[in-house]
Amino acid sequence: DLMLMLIRAERDPENALDLVKKMVRLKCVSTVQVRKLAGQFGTDEARYQLLDMCYKYTIDRKQYGVLANLLTEVYFINRFKALVQ
Repeated sequence: DLMLMLIRAERDPENALDLVKKMVRLKCVSTVQVRKLAGQFGTDEARYQLLDMCYKYTIDRKQYGVLANLLTEVYFINRFKALVQ
């Protein structure tokens, strides 16, 4: 919840991604938490960057593939599929 508040306060998506990067290095996240975080980003590019960044810090990686529905652009969907394979 703290991470969500900090992201909402950031206007620049790059700064918000930097905040997430710092936080996930300290504490692992679940796919449910990643889904909530991804909802704070307005573009597929930013959401993909978040998904890519959080993947190695996710405690339930087997569930990670369900997050593909957060993306709409084929390019990012294909990159995500390659990431989780």
